[in-house]
This record gives sequence, structure tokens and C-alpha cells, in this order.
Amino acid sequence: DIWKELTAAGFTATDQTYCSMLRAHCIAKDAENVQVWVSRFEWEGIQLNWLAFSELVRFYLEQGELSKALTLSEEMAMTDLFDIGSGLWLEQLEAAQRAGDRSHLEKVAAAMVRHGYPLNAEAKRISR
Repeated sequence: DIWKELTAAGFTATDQTYCSMLRAHCIAKDAENVQVWVSRFEWEGIQLNWLAFSELVRFYLEQGELSKALTLSEEMAMTDLFDIGSGLWLEQLEAAQRAGDRSHLEKVAAAMVRHGYPLNAEAKRISR
């Protein structure tokens, strides 16, 4: 059933294999291969699926690459592939808070609102 949904959304078997490979490298925290696969996605014009996207955002956050995580999230929020949900935005707020980066925290909060995710109680608590 999930395969039918993905195929209907335009994902091919190759796309799914690539997403699985990227996700595996993100989980393994293999920065070199993550970059190789991200470049391959860009070069071949392949879309991320939810699992690869969410792991890539988390990978960037763990690497301290907060701007890359935000840029990727904003790019995906402008597509209609899937709903990002407030969870990944909150993870980005928390990462900015841990890094002590007030400016980035404000950018993430603004992006949340801009993309239809009002600041809930948790987001407001983190943003203080």
C-alpha cells in the first residue's frame, strides 16, 4: 500500500533506494557519504521522501549545521510532497537553543509561522 502511494506521488524504485541509502548514512553519522548522496540527489533531481528528509535534518542538527537544516526544511515546506509537521521545527528550535544561537532560534520560529505552524506552548517555551 505504501508503495502505491509513493508511486502515485512520483517516487520510483530508484528514488526509494537512494532515500534508503542517504538515510542509512545519516543514521551512521557518515558525513562524507551523506554529502556524496546529497550531491547525487541534487544532480539527478531526486526528491527526498519523509524518512530521508527527517534523518537529513537531524543529521545536520547533530553536526551543528543549523542553517543547512533550516534551508532544507524551508525548501521542503514550499513543496507539496508531505507535511513537515511541528516536530522537526521544534527539534530545530531546541538545537538553536542548545547552541546558544538566539538569531537562528528567531529565524526558525519565523519560518514555523511562515509555513503554517503557529508557535505552540513548547515552541514559545524554547524561544524564551
